[in-house]
Amino acid sequence: MTYILNWYWSYIEFICELKTKEIKNSLEKLDKILEIITHYDNSCEEVEDYNIKKLHTIVISESSKSYLVKEVDKICKEMVFAPLESLCKFIAVIIEEVKGDFPYPFSLASTLLETAHDQHFFSEHLPNLTDNHQEQNHTVYVLDYLKYITSNFIK
Repeated sequence: MTYILNWYWSYIEFICELKTKEIKNSLEKLDKILEIITHYDNSCEEVEDYNIKKLHTIVISESSKSYLVKEVDKICKEMVFAPLESLCKFIAVIIEEVKGDFPYPFSLASTLLETAHDQHFFSEHLPNLTDNHQEQNHTVYVLDYLKYITSNFIK
């Protein structure tokens, strides 16, 4: 499972780099990243033998299980989470570009990434834990939520 998750994190970081490379405005870069991590931007859903949509479903339901374990410190020392950490760092750098004096860019980056998955899962399976009461598209709901959080944190 770790291999699949790490492949996914690396792929998402690659797509974020690719899709934001030509964008000059840092806030627009951050919006594009939110579209990518929520899979609203689905322009790269098929990669040779990989179905990214199915992989995303696995990540939503399984990713936190890879690090919410007793052995997490030992596993971390082996650099197992390096792709996830690298993606969070990429997002944090964009957050710093948007607002250089924001005191928590890495925390916000990891929160956005995890929230993208948690809220999608909750919206789909435990809707009373979300505000998606009109049962709009889960992806759209999560993207709107993350954009709201981001715009209010980074003013």
